[in-house]
Amino acid sequence: GQTHGREKLIYEFALVWAPDTGAYVAGRSLGSHKLAPKLSPGKTREAAIGGALFCLLWAVCGGEYAFRVNVTQLGWLVLVSFIAGLASIVGDLGISLFKRLSGLKDSGTLLPGHGGVLDRVDRLFAATPVFTLGIWMAGLLR
Repeated sequence: GQTHGREKLIYEFALVWAPDTGAYVAGRSLGSHKLAPKLSPGKTREAAIGGALFCLLWAVCGGEYAFRVNVTQLGWLVLVSFIAGLASIVGDLGISLFKRLSGLKDSGTLLPGHGGVLDRVDRLFAATPVFTLGIWMAGLLR
């Protein structure tokens, strides 16, 4: 069976939330250079960098606990987590692209003010396969 499965699942959810949180904080306080104005006019380069840094911070802080790894394995986990965090940003921009192409502001009305259900799970859909493959290849999926 999967050891520490609950902790690993929570780690992955937080791994997807970390770039979102970091992007919000950095974007609100430092953001001025647009990342992809035609896709998502509110996103800035500073927000993307802040999101990536929060992702790294979470990987270092939460990774050892969730995966019970040594220093070398933690390095691999941080790398895989960073790549998955970047994939989550791409997933977010991907849903924005689909919405723009469809002429939609939101992907649904189930979650008013949140852009729809797809905007809540777009990062998870993009990051999960990348993260799972990465931890498997690094020998951390046990």
